Amino acid sequence: MKTSLYLFTLLFILFFNASCKTLKGVKEMKTETINLKEYSNGLKDVAFIGIHHVGKISYYANLTETIKSYKEKGYTVFYEQLSETNIVNDSSKLDIENRKMRKIVGFYSGATGYGSIIEDFKKTGLKSFTAFANKLMVQPSYEIMGLDSLDYNADANRTNFVAEFEARFGGLVLDSMDYHTHLDSAYSRPNVVSKSKKKKIIVDYRNEVLAKNTLNSKEEKILIIFGEGHRKGFYKILKKEDKNWKKIKSA
Repeated sequence: MKTSLYLFTLLFILFFNASCKTLKGVKEMKTETINLKEYSNGLKDVAFIGIHHVGKISYYANLTETIKSYKEKGYTVFYEQLSETNIVNDSSKLDIENRKMRKIVGFYSGATGYGSIIEDFKKTGLKSFTAFANKLMVQPSYEIMGLDSLDYNADANRTNFVAEFEARFGGLVLDSMDYHTHLDSAYSRPNVVSKSKKKKIIVDYRNEVLAKNTLNSKEEKILIIFGEGHRKGFYKILKKEDKNWKKIKSA
């Protein structure tokens, strides 16, 4: 019974995350290949690496080397991290923001984060799952992968993310379950917000933010490190703004 529960939990986590599609399946976590596409409009060059947040140790070693290579060629890294907030010195408001974030996306990546996925593989008690889990790691910090103060968080601001959702779909009302379920505890109703609304805010809105930051940047060479699920929508926005944008390389 316990094994079945862990398997169900794993399948739910792996296939539920509609935001970045970073964990769309075991197949993705097995890869060592860097998924890289390059685009240019003749004035600006953009390389896009579609990443996932749990993968093989060798995958992140290859990713780190790829980042190093592009930075040596003069690229500035634009990275994904939905973490910055406008709320400072007000713990109660920050707590509400975090709970609204959880209500929108269906979970809160707190103290355990993506590491719980690896542990859940081991808890199944299946030798093949445990052996696979031992080859995995959570995405290293951007600093460990070579990013520095010259690189840029091109993702949406958390405060603006919540505000954008409420502007499009109405205010989020937190109820007793939202308040009484600790942020690091299991959230038992992840589908309270429809998938269509989630996609419009978690994927589409963040694509808009990323595209805007890219187009408005003075940088002529940009390496984007974002979930692969954002790439096509991001490129579509670039093409809409300037038909000169073209794919120039696949790797």
